[in-house]
Amino acid sequence: MYKKSRGSVRYFLNDSSFKRKLQYREESFFIYSFFLGESYLFIDSIFQKCEYACTRISKKFIQIERFGRERFKIEESKHVGSAVLYGLISIFILLITSSIIFSLLLRFTSLQESSLQYIITAVSFVTLFSGGFISGGKGKQKGWFLGGLTGLIYSIIVFLFTYLGLDQLFTSEQFIYHICYTLICMMGGILGVNLSKGT
Repeated sequence: MYKKSRGSVRYFLNDSSFKRKLQYREESFFIYSFFLGESYLFIDSIFQKCEYACTRISKKFIQIERFGRERFKIEESKHVGSAVLYGLISIFILLITSSIIFSLLLRFTSLQESSLQYIITAVSFVTLFSGGFISGGKGKQKGWFLGGLTGLIYSIIVFLFTYLGLDQLFTSEQFIYHICYTLICMMGGILGVNLSKGT
């Protein structure tokens, strides 16, 4: 029985139709494996290209974002500078105008400088408040910063004029006055921002 079964197996293996089927299956399996490998390589290349494109796009977005931030910072600094410049110009225009008026009063009237001391101080505070108000209104944000910066720059200009022109330093009284000027400018800047937002 063993020999018979063994012979039948040999016959089955030597059969030409079986060989053709087996060869066809081998070829089919080879073709299937080939196309499967090629499709895998194709899909892998697509994924690599997509990953490369996404990386380039993300880098471009990062560069655009950085450029936008830098441009925003430049525009913001220009905005702050122009607002402070407007405030300083208005302060010096008001100071020059009030100085001319007071000098004319002292020249053509019997008023003395000592009698106008408190009025001059009040006019100075109003002038600094107006400068801070204008700088805050132009800036429309961070009124305390714009007003304080306007008052600080004004104090620095006066100090340089006093030191370089008259060879004198601030006295303690003048120092206190200029601290108050800066605080008044800050208050004017805050009010200017609030009113500009309200309108």
